[in-house]
Amino acid sequence: MRTVLVLFGILFIACAGSAETIFVPDDYSSIQDAITASTAGDTIIVRPGTYVENVDFLGKAITLKSEKGAQSTVIDGNQTGSAVTFNYGEGQDTVIEGFTVTNGTGSVLIGSMHGGGIFCGYQSSPIITQNRITGNNCRHGGGIHCGEYSFPTIVENEITHNTTTGNGGGIWCDGWSYPTIKNNTIGENISDSTGGIFFSHADSRTLVDGNIIENNEAYDGCGGGLRFFGDLTLINNVVANNRAYGSWTVGDGGGIDCSHCTAFVVNNLIVGNDAARVGGGICCSDGLIYLFNNTLFGNTAGDGAGGLYLGFSNGRIRNTILWADSAPTGKEITLYDSHLKLSHSCVQGGEGAINVDYGSSTVWGAGMITDDPLFADSGKGDFHLTHLSPCRDGGYNYALLPGTDFEGDPRIAQSKVDMGADEFHCHLYSVGDATPGSSIDISVVGEPGFPALVALGDGIQDPPQYTIYGDLWLTLPLAQSWQPGVIPGDGVLTLTATVPSGWLPDSQHPFQALVGPWGNPATQLTNLMLLEVE
Repeated sequence: MRTVLVLFGILFIACAGSAETIFVPDDYSSIQDAITASTAGDTIIVRPGTYVENVDFLGKAITLKSEKGAQSTVIDGNQTGSAVTFNYGEGQDTVIEGFTVTNGTGSVLIGSMHGGGIFCGYQSSPIITQNRITGNNCRHGGGIHCGEYSFPTIVENEITHNTTTGNGGGIWCDGWSYPTIKNNTIGENISDSTGGIFFSHADSRTLVDGNIIENNEAYDGCGGGLRFFGDLTLINNVVANNRAYGSWTVGDGGGIDCSHCTAFVVNNLIVGNDAARVGGGICCSDGLIYLFNNTLFGNTAGDGAGGLYLGFSNGRIRNTILWADSAPTGKEITLYDSHLKLSHSCVQGGEGAINVDYGSSTVWGAGMITDDPLFADSGKGDFHLTHLSPCRDGGYNYALLPGTDFEGDPRIAQSKVDMGADEFHCHLYSVGDATPGSSIDISVVGEPGFPALVALGDGIQDPPQYTIYGDLWLTLPLAQSWQPGVIPGDGVLTLTATVPSGWLPDSQHPFQALVGPWGNPATQLTNLMLLEVE
């Protein structure tokens, strides 16, 4: 028995070390040939270039990644089907990373084309990360199709400029698919029905977290940014400047449209969306919706409810700001045969901004205010709270309160939670596009009267270095630093800087700030900010 065990151990070690690294085009001229030759556990590295082919993973547990990233490595579907296909039950040990996926036209499913860029079929659940999925077109799911009973992880991708003649210009999620969609940019997608993301049947396992969903369009449908049926959690997203056009029967939910649902909408910034009919920000029909710690601003509707529309629904609003939304009736909220409870929230115009239509009722609860929330600079799209905001410390601390705000700052910075998507906390961020030679605003949030030091690093420490002021992410010595002054009374100090002309597009540059004097126990290091050059 001892001899058998020893031999088995030797065999196991030999098998465990058998995974190979395959290079394209060094070892195989095409990506598909490399996949066909690979075995479970292999990694395929693709050199920079454009590969005109339709890639099928064939159910294999392998990693396919580019050597230099999406900007230099392209999979071109050549208008002959999905550019990339997962259709044999691939799991989380199958990965595609770092490609531009373009020019795909989808795979046939129930008589129409799905998944122009990437097709995830029945029970296929790969990891799709750090790709640019752009310029694809088909009937449903211009960028990505998620098939029935699939659990793909879609994280840190750019899903942009895809088109469909049906639903889901960016992503289509079929019935009973449960993807995790996290930290992606989903923008400039165009669809006849739903612009950004469409779920035909979501449930509690479906998570949409930390995405930027912006500038998507539904030409003759509902849900410019996002539409779903079923149960869904939306947390920490920016849903901005999406459009739902249409005739008198469609055009609902410029930002978000949901039906027959239980929706948890938490820590989201929902701004500048437009609906031809009702619900510029959000439209909920035949559902139950919880709106906790959101900011809705500047959404518009052609008929009713610039901010929120409820039809045959129940809603609960807490710790949320609704401001500067507009519509002919119900500038902020319209209810039709619906019931809504509000507490510890800020609503411009108060109860007068709510249109309570047929069979509806509202409960205007404790902690409601109508004062200007005093955002840092709403005209520039900066919805951080200032130190003087009446929404700061104006919320309600409840048991299921998320631990962070939409940017990852601690959700309770003082004794009470703030209203809105942002928690007033020491923070560094930028406003505007960073293009070589242009000026950009870099803002520091902190305690008024404290000095600030803003620093640019040559690199990043990961994990960060612990200090008494918090985590230091920048490598030392620093590349450059500025002392722009003292945090003013509103708690936001802005430094206008010029982006160096030598910084290349797609490059990232790390910044961090120290807020407060040396030796003060209240002094803090901010978050790491990666400034990406356009």
